[in-house]
Amino acid sequence: MLNRIFIAMIFSGLLSSNVLALDCSANVLSVRVIKTGTLELKMDGPVENNYINICSVAIVYNDVSPEVCKSWLSIALTAKASGKHVKLWDVQGGTCATNGSVVLNKVSVAQ
Repeated sequence: MLNRIFIAMIFSGLLSSNVLALDCSANVLSVRVIKTGTLELKMDGPVENNYINICSVAIVYNDVSPEVCKSWLSIALTAKASGKHVKLWDVQGGTCATNGSVVLNKVSVAQ
């Protein structure tokens, strides 16, 4: 009986972590940095929205340093230029559809 409870606890923990953090891939339609330093991406697919705020090249934003944000900017520009998807890792909120700002842990060029 304890084994079943333990397995149920582990399984429910895995499910809840998957619901809260997703990995989302989409084409980059546009990349811009506004005057406040905020990196904004316009993407299609599951991340479709107007522009989403990713990070800031000027200040720490959503726990992302400006140095990391500049590297994410480079990744986004590379993906846009090469026609590849950008992958947003560990997106918080349980959905890839965004509402203006997104909290995530890393960005990469997807295949």
